[in-house]
Amino acid sequence: RLNVARALSHEVTPPTGLTASSPSHAGGWSANSTVQVAWSGAADENGIGGYSYVFSPVADFVPDEVKDTTVTTLTTSLPDGEHWFHVRAVDGQGNWGAAVHVGPIRIDTFQPVRPVPSSPSHQVGGASADRTIDAAWSGASDAQSGLDGFAVSWTQGRAGSPPTVKNVEETVSRVTSPQLAVGAWWFNIRAVDNAGNWSDAVSIGPFTIRVGP
Repeated sequence: RLNVARALSHEVTPPTGLTASSPSHAGGWSANSTVQVAWSGAADENGIGGYSYVFSPVADFVPDEVKDTTVTTLTTSLPDGEHWFHVRAVDGQGNWGAAVHVGPIRIDTFQPVRPVPSSPSHQVGGASADRTIDAAWSGASDAQSGLDGFAVSWTQGRAGSPPTVKNVEETVSRVTSPQLAVGAWWFNIRAVDNAGNWSDAVSIGPFTIRVGP
């Protein structure tokens, strides 16, 4: 027989109030491939039965109506690229709430392509009384997050490695040294991408500064 009272008392209102975020990837590019997401706030008069979630490259993707978990945190490893996290709640009567989206979560774990340095003003291995050296470079690139800039330095006596502190923007491809002392000098450069990955250092030299013509 049809139970009219039970049919009329079945609650059909979906859960509301769900929010989500990523403590590990709040914005921008990151070299960290381990992603943490957390969600909370879902409420319903019949209680929350669980959640369905999924990662996708689409910003407005909606998870299916199959409960994946009852916990409210997730830690997982994702490949390089741009990702979105989607989650929705289900109540005790099987009513599914609207999806909540977190992202974009951008990951880049590879170092950029190293620049190739040269000098328009001085010959490698040669000697010059000109104490300011022009250095130029080309070829640096990053296919995922893009270049953010360079670190450059001048070292006397031997090649060196610039510290991992950006001091030249990515739009610059040429610098001039300060007035250098007499001796042999090297120009050193490395690139950094928008995720914070640094390339290996590259050096060019020696450029010998001498006294007189």
